[in-house]
Amino acid sequence: KALRDTVYVSQVDGRVDTLPHEYAHVYINLLSSTTYVKNTLGLIVRQNKIPMDKAKELLATEIGKRIVELQEGKEFKSTIKKSILDRIINAIKNLFQGILSP
Repeated sequence: KALRDTVYVSQVDGRVDTLPHEYAHVYINLLSSTTYVKNTLGLIVRQNKIPMDKAKELLATEIGKRIVELQEGKEFKSTIKKSILDRIINAIKNLFQGILSP
């Protein structure tokens, strides 16, 4: 569970995409004021006729699945274009540019 900037994970429950999904919530909130993420969330709201909190949940779910797919080579059916997910994942990676690099 993600609350503000903290992620809580059960030691007994969860799937392989649980950690990336929960951290995606933190980064979606962090990037939600950027034009691309704001537009993506708006698109999800309109296409699925759901409120913003459900759109954020859907985006976090799809990012979690996409990260697992990239790491393990597993294919999954996404309701969001992979190019959109990849662009957001790269934006998250860019937050750490220079921090994690030697």
